[in-house]
Order: sequence, then C-alpha cells, then structure tokens
Amino acid sequence: MRRFTVAFLVFLLAFSYVAFAVGPAFAASGEDYRVITEDGANLGLKHYRPEQTAEFNTGRQPVLFMPGALTNSNEFDVRTPDGQTCRVTLPANLPDWAKNDKYIKRDHAKLYSMAYYLYTQGYDVWLTNYRGQGREPTRSYGWWNADIDHYGIYDMKATVQKVRELTGKSPVYVGHSMGSTMAYMYLQGAYYSPGWNFKVESDPALVAERNGGSGSGAVKGLVDLDGPIVPSATGTMQMPGLVRDGVTDLSEPSVHQQAAAGGHQRAGGVHRTDPLGD
Repeated sequence: MRRFTVAFLVFLLAFSYVAFAVGPAFAASGEDYRVITEDGANLGLKHYRPEQTAEFNTGRQPVLFMPGALTNSNEFDVRTPDGQTCRVTLPANLPDWAKNDKYIKRDHAKLYSMAYYLYTQGYDVWLTNYRGQGREPTRSYGWWNADIDHYGIYDMKATVQKVRELTGKSPVYVGHSMGSTMAYMYLQGAYYSPGWNFKVESDPALVAERNGGSGSGAVKGLVDLDGPIVPSATGTMQMPGLVRDGVTDLSEPSVHQQAAAGGHQRAGGVHRTDPLGD
C-alpha cells in the first residue's frame, strides 16, 4: 500500500509539472503569444484587437495590462463570449467616444472594456497574466509554489521585454492591485541574490534602467489601479519611497476613470515617467 501511495504521488507531481509548469505549446497566431521566464514559467500574452477582422494598432504606444489576484486579464477585456448572449443595456448618456461605435453596437459589453477604450484612443494594447492565472488561450503556467517575488522579478520582466521586442517601444504598464504591487517591486530593481540562501535585493542599476530607461526592460510609465499607494492630505496619490525620483505623481483622472462613466472600478491614481501618449 505504501509503495502504491508513493507511486501515485510521483505521478501527481509529474502531471503537475507538465500541466502547470510547461503548459501547452501554443503557436503565435499574430494575436496570442507565449513568453518564457528566466525560471521556465510559460506566460500568456495577448495582442488586443476588438475582433479577428480588426486591425492592430501597430506602431503606436504599447500599453501592457496586468490584472489583480483572483482574477485574470478578462477584467480589462470585457466582452460577450463567442456563442453566448449578455444582456447589457447601454446608458442613455453614452460618452462621445462610444457614440455610433460599430463594435459597441454589436456587443454592448465592450463599453466597459478598458482594453477596447484604449484601443479606440489609438494605443497598441497588450494583456497578460502572471503564472498560475488566466484562461485559454492566454492562460499562464508556472510552479505551484511561486509567490509575488516571482511575479515581480521574473514575470513582469519577461512580459515587458517581450512587448518591447515585438513593438520596438517600452510599454506603459497598467497594473491592478497585485498587478501594480509587483510593478513597484520590479521598478525597485528587485532580483534574487545568488547562492543557496538567496533573498530579494534591489539593484540601483536596474532601478535606473527600468524606470524610463532605454533598455529592453524599461517601462515608459505606470498606471496604478488600487495598488499599494496612499492618499496624501491634498488628495493626490503618493507612493512613499518605492520608486526612484523622477516618476511623476499626477492627480488628473486616470485612463480607468475616463472610460465609460460608472462602468469601471475607480483607479487609485496614476504614476508615470512620461505622458501616456506617444
């Protein structure tokens, strides 16, 4: 009986490795990509367009979305699933950008899609999931014992570099909750120290390179949606001491608030090194 139990556990471990660490071998279709991290996790990355027949906003400023915990990139890509019906009633006072929009006429749910809103404004939109998160075809796979350190050190680095590789431009990063928390770790130059008793440390060179630098891992700007920020007495949002000087703290409404009024979760604030535009 003990021998059978051990054999069964070995089988489960082997199955878990194949199913969650390696994942299926998806071919890049021009919309869905696979990104492999330094430690071997297999992440999904989606190049957004509202429909298969629509054009990508190739050549424009890329924006990379990362969702929060216990959710996935569909929180930004709101839409009616193929073959299903969603009863969404459009408000009488549609925002100007949505009036007479052919995609919203066909699928009312797109009014509440941040990905679609930025697409209509001319941004090149990308969506991803950190390891262990998401649904096919952009589900991300990784080790069962990964934590937020892995997300900030490996997952964000890999997806930022992939978007830079595919577009030639550093993305503006939009993170919700966990997605923005891992971004602050990344922007602090977080890495695992060498040796068997490793720990998370900060490299000043990585800080300079990632915060608006010119390297492959640079982020042009950060939009923080309900992340680890604190309101100041003046009402603007500040991040105390976690990102180097030079990251601008802006108090104007975020892109999250500028989409369909009342249709989105309120953003905590905007932090970026450059304007969101080109």
